[in-house]
Amino acid sequence: MLSVLALFGLLTFILWQAIPSTFWERISNGIEKRVLWAIIGLLILSLIGETAYLIQSYIQSRTSLRFFGSVLWNSNCDLFCPKDETPIYKAGRTINEDENSKVTVELFQCPKCDSNYILKDFDGNPITFAQAKKNFLIKQSLKTKGSIQAPIIEEGFDDVTIKVLKGFGGSKARLLHMENFTGLLESGTKPVQISHSLDILNKKGYLTRCSTQYVNQNILYELTSKGREYIVKNNLV
Repeated sequence: MLSVLALFGLLTFILWQAIPSTFWERISNGIEKRVLWAIIGLLILSLIGETAYLIQSYIQSRTSLRFFGSVLWNSNCDLFCPKDETPIYKAGRTINEDENSKVTVELFQCPKCDSNYILKDFDGNPITFAQAKKNFLIKQSLKTKGSIQAPIIEEGFDDVTIKVLKGFGGSKARLLHMENFTGLLESGTKPVQISHSLDILNKKGYLTRCSTQYVNQNILYELTSKGREYIVKNNLV
């Protein structure tokens, strides 16, 4: 944003120097002084207002950044570095991250820390900017529509199962077990109900059991790609 203002100032200076001084003298002699100063005042006020608007828009875009697809996004779908919130740009090349599926994606770079970024989907697979932008806009539209609920009837999920999915959606841990749902237990939900919900989600492919890992003899569960997609699409985060 500062670079835009600097460019505008430079162009104004070049224009001022390029026009002969006699031109400005003719304007000054041909227009009444009060009118001339009024025009100059209006131009200055317009410039101040435009500058204030640009600054406000810039600050607003920086304060409403959301993490998605390995980078930060603002409401205008501009990308920012997650390390220092500097706007990142598309490097002059593309790379093939997945040789099996021959996915060719853009590479973005931060001019401040020189970090490189590849946009990724919910499963961590590399995708193009167009695909990431589409997914980001869908996620934002779901968040802004307060009336959107998970299709409980369609999937056959009861309230306890939906709360279990919310627990996975709001957790920073990748693996969860029975004791991670203390909120449900404290609200009166029985352990057998939570176990039943975990079994349902596992049977329908939303969770997968980690048969080789246990915590206090509790089975650990992990979200599948189907489970992550359901949580994101239904705003269970």
